[in-house]
Amino acid sequence: MRKLAIISQRVHTAASFSVIRIVRRNKNGTAEAEQRGNDIIIYDRFFDLPSSGKSHSLLHELGHWFRDFNVPIESIVGWEKGEGFFINIQGSYTNFEEGFAEAFATYIDDPSWLKSNYPVQFDKLKELVGVSFVSKAKNWVKQVTKSL
Repeated sequence: MRKLAIISQRVHTAASFSVIRIVRRNKNGTAEAEQRGNDIIIYDRFFDLPSSGKSHSLLHELGHWFRDFNVPIESIVGWEKGEGFFINIQGSYTNFEEGFAEAFATYIDDPSWLKSNYPVQFDKLKELVGVSFVSKAKNWVKQVTKSL
């Protein structure tokens, strides 16, 4: 657990949303968005979402970005159902990476809900993400959604 806290501190002092690039692409299918490296790719379906859905989708992809660059994969794999990030939020029950991204988005969107329903995951995210990153993420989402 200490290893995660040290990585998290580095993120909070060095986190810069300026490295994240929003890329728009046309695509038929079910995905609204996806993250690849420092790119968050948004597809046509993204624009059909209500405002709250757009924000949550961006936070979900930001969660993948955060995990990729700051949380060792081995710290979220190997969990049993209902534990770790193998949780049931938005259909992410069978995929720990999607579970982490959904928990991350929910931690920023609705922390009280996450704390009530998944207290262990809430505590882990509180340790990893911290308050300053949450406010930066909220501001980033507002700026991005205004610019689209």
